[in-house]
Amino acid sequence: MAKSKSMKAIIGNLTKDRVIAKRDGTFSIRRGYFYRHGMSAERFASGVVLALQRGGLDVDLVDSHDMWNPWPRDSYFEAIVRVTENPQDPRLRGILPP
Repeated sequence: MAKSKSMKAIIGNLTKDRVIAKRDGTFSIRRGYFYRHGMSAERFASGVVLALQRGGLDVDLVDSHDMWNPWPRDSYFEAIVRVTENPQDPRLRGILPP
């Protein structure tokens, strides 16, 4: 849980609904929607990567998805990223797995 909270703090003002730290060292960042309003999974993922780079992290985009579901289930965009910096960097304490 601390890992996800730390990543949320780095992302900052980016609209996100959920940040999940996975055991394989990747992070799933999700944003729910009812209407797309011209947004796509690729645009959302590039915004996530840009926000993390502005926060001082080097990240690789692993994958992005548009998880559309018929109403009343929730639909969301998902970006999966991996932090590629040196794990010994003190800024990453609490974010990367030991």
